[in-house]
Amino acid sequence: MAEHDGLPARQRAWSMAVIWVGLAMSVLDTSIANVALPTLARELHATASESIWVINAYQLGMVMLLLPLAACSERVGYSRVYLLGMVAFALASMVCVFAPNLLVLALGRGLQGMGAAGIMGMNAGLLRRILPHRMMGKALGANAFVIGTMTAAAPTIASAILALGSWRWLFAANAPFCLFALAAGPFVLPSNPLEKRRFDWPSAVMSAGLFACLVIGADLISRNANPFLGLVMLGVAAVSATVLVKVIVTAALGWPSLSTTCSANFLRSTGDRTSAAIPSVGVP
Repeated sequence: MAEHDGLPARQRAWSMAVIWVGLAMSVLDTSIANVALPTLARELHATASESIWVINAYQLGMVMLLLPLAACSERVGYSRVYLLGMVAFALASMVCVFAPNLLVLALGRGLQGMGAAGIMGMNAGLLRRILPHRMMGKALGANAFVIGTMTAAAPTIASAILALGSWRWLFAANAPFCLFALAAGPFVLPSNPLEKRRFDWPSAVMSAGLFACLVIGADLISRNANPFLGLVMLGVAAVSATVLVKVIVTAALGWPSLSTTCSANFLRSTGDRTSAAIPSVGVP
């Protein structure tokens, strides 16, 4: 079977179901906790500024690992990264369900975000292995529809869950969807050719650190918790972003060096798999 011909129709349908279930769940969890913040702050005895970390931790975990995991998938396989992300997401959801305090809940949400990075970062790469080339436009349009629908529906779904039960059900509701994806995924998701090129750890660490410094620094300044440290972290983020942009420009102009070639390969290898995930990463 030629690479662009995709999977047989039956396997294709199951694969798309697994991918869209993961995508919908990841996008939904990006904003579903927003509605519950007052309830979480009250029941976990936290301030409003502290409870926002239920949102920040999820998005921080996601953006830190989105690019590194996309690059890693070239070496270990899209489906493996996707399923490992689903396992992390499921375990983190259980941590959130039984969290006794805000700190544990925020840590669980951070792990959820890391799992979501594995799920969402593989989306476009898996689509290219599942579908014929002629259907990719429709598939990406369907992705956008799922992202938009889940983003719009999140407040309504969260309100309905909170009206019927505890805030813990916001995270327990993920269980059946995770079980479906983990049960079907190993049998229907396609494999991909693996690359032998070594993983570029410096670029991965720089990418993760850039987003970590950006989010944490902005939070420290906005809460007036430690404005000086926040400015330092934003400065580190700006330097990291400048270095990464320089790498892209250097590679584009054809001036490769030993240090920039690896970083350019890292950045280039992430684009195909993260294109469907970027629109769903927003500021709460």
